[in-house]
Amino acid sequence: MTRAIFKGMRRINQQGLTVRLMEQKVGFALKVSHRGCALDSGRIKMSAGGRGLLREDYLRRAYLAV
Repeated sequence: MTRAIFKGMRRINQQGLTVRLMEQKVGFALKVSHRGCALDSGRIKMSAGGRGLLREDYLRRAYLAV
């Protein structure tokens, strides 16, 4: 089901519309994102391109258990 939702969101985004997503599957969500934000206690901790955030050590430790 999740993959079907992401597939639909990609189609919507390809039409030029912005899609805002809050997702627990951080790795998967950032792979398909143009831009992402990491929140900590309700404040933006960092913001960058989706794949760029996947390379951030803070994000990997805090959200991806790496």
